[in-house]
Amino acid sequence: MEARNFSRPFEHGDADKWPYFLTPGRFLQVLRNPEAFSTEWKTEYEQVHSGLSQIAKSGRIRRYEDIDLCVIESPEPVHYYSLFSHTRGFDVVLSSYGAANRMEIEQKYTQFVNLDSRPTFPRIEMITFTEMLNQLEQQHRNSSSGKAGKADGTEWVCERIVDTGPLLRLDRPA
Repeated sequence: MEARNFSRPFEHGDADKWPYFLTPGRFLQVLRNPEAFSTEWKTEYEQVHSGLSQIAKSGRIRRYEDIDLCVIESPEPVHYYSLFSHTRGFDVVLSSYGAANRMEIEQKYTQFVNLDSRPTFPRIEMITFTEMLNQLEQQHRNSSSGKAGKADGTEWVCERIVDTGPLLRLDRPA
């Protein structure tokens, strides 16, 4: 519901969002009778539970505390909350989706704010790394096929370091 009715965080401001969510008494109504508002949350809730189940049944989780990295392998992409429920205390998440042949690295919001509860690793600007990955991918395609320029259209892309949760991912055009 939020994504349908409002802009992404910090994109155009949130002035239109707060009157909706903070209508006097609305929050209390939702807490007292969540089912009355199920059209606003149930689909996403079910997606989260489905993702949790998928990770539990066929996923693999590895944690590398020395570099603040949690690696989650899953056959298919899962909802953000399903993924991040396993990454508490880690600020960088590498997600690998085998069947979809996709990979993402996200620097979590916890690196964007000052946490008092624990230390956080600093964020890394990933633009230069992204450029290097694209050069390596191109070299591999050229050496594997013998034909310069042959590609499936995929490329590594990343968001700015100042985004709330910047992603580095191997992207395929739609």
